[in-house]
Amino acid sequence: MDNRQKVLDVRALEIEIVSERGRMKAVQHLSFGIETGQVLGIVGESGCGKSMTCMSILGLLPDSAHVTRGSIRLNGIELTGLSSKKLMQIRRHQLSLVLQNPMTAFNPLKTIGSQFVETLRLKSNCSKKQAFELATQRLAEMNLPEPDRVLSQYPFELSGGMLQRIMIGLATANNPTLLIADEPTTALDNGNREHVLNAIRRIKAKGGTAMLLVSHDLSVIEAVADTVIVMKKGQIVESGLTKDVIRHPQAEYTKLLCDSRLTWSNPNQDRSQERVEIVQV
Repeated sequence: MDNRQKVLDVRALEIEIVSERGRMKAVQHLSFGIETGQVLGIVGESGCGKSMTCMSILGLLPDSAHVTRGSIRLNGIELTGLSSKKLMQIRRHQLSLVLQNPMTAFNPLKTIGSQFVETLRLKSNCSKKQAFELATQRLAEMNLPEPDRVLSQYPFELSGGMLQRIMIGLATANNPTLLIADEPTTALDNGNREHVLNAIRRIKAKGGTAMLLVSHDLSVIEAVADTVIVMKKGQIVESGLTKDVIRHPQAEYTKLLCDSRLTWSNPNQDRSQERVEIVQV
């Protein structure tokens, strides 16, 4: 029997952007849910409303954008309309975000360790020693070699793929209720992309965190997501189990995405086996 609980419940969400050219609906009639331990993928072209949806959940919409209708509930708590102070508390303890570009997410003047420890201490009452031990453990779980050495290095000394895994380790260090990963594999080569996807698989295997994974690349969604939402122009055009949507797409837009999706690979792996393994994930 499946005892998973619904962590995130979004219903009839609408987001409007106000500009000099007038008002525009960035997101329309958007509804979905994510359960504990589940990965929900949102896929679509740039500008379709993926990132705007994420920012609305985090309460970090730009000043020009507003939720005009709908509900966003995290573990039963309505997030729309909450004060900035209450939203900050929820982000500190229940929500985490993995950004698209890890190269700009870290302070270049501080070591990885100092930034990791500072963030952990802001989210909990642990000591510096405890925070450093947890940082070392999280980096090891992200399959980063020599975690102690990595923590002593500066961001510019590490590759984008390593920084992305560090960011994921940092984002999950306090076991958030919901992890939002916005284009976490963008601009990474195949090897680093596979490392990041494996990091996501490890989080998923633990089963304690729900995840919202945003990507324009359907092959990334295919590799790790249980369910998928396909968005176009701020609306859902198709949704369902990932394997069903990819194998039997119904919407014409989904069919185009499936036909054009990139195939990622292990350079040492026989490409003839690659698609079989991806589908079985």
